[in-house]
Amino acid sequence: MKSPPIDYAKQAVPADYVCRHCGATNCKLWRESGIFDLRLRCINCAGRCEKADVSSIDCAGMVVDRFYHDLSIAHRNCNFGCHVPAIPDQQNWGYWAIGCIPPEAFLWWRRLPSVPQRPGAELCRKTTAG
Repeated sequence: MKSPPIDYAKQAVPADYVCRHCGATNCKLWRESGIFDLRLRCINCAGRCEKADVSSIDCAGMVVDRFYHDLSIAHRNCNFGCHVPAIPDQQNWGYWAIGCIPPEAFLWWRRLPSVPQRPGAELCRKTTAG
């Protein structure tokens, strides 16, 4: 059973918005692009899946593209490898395709913590340039 529709003005996440691998919730999640069997992953699990260093994650959910590590901050992206932001549609029936995400839905995702928080852990303090 799906969760009720999402109110993007609130920070609540749907009950099924959970990392399939570690159980993390209430944080940004990613999904594999073009896969029908959705595997939502937190940044740590998505990074392991991609064999990618995601330690550059900032509060906006941006990581340094692994092909451009030595270049400018302009090569930060919220997509990496085959993973894209998992942003539920407003009815919570599926996830927005990249390029079709409404601004309010993207802002909802950006407000979530980028890294799963453990009790007592400091909140993310990294910021994007600009």
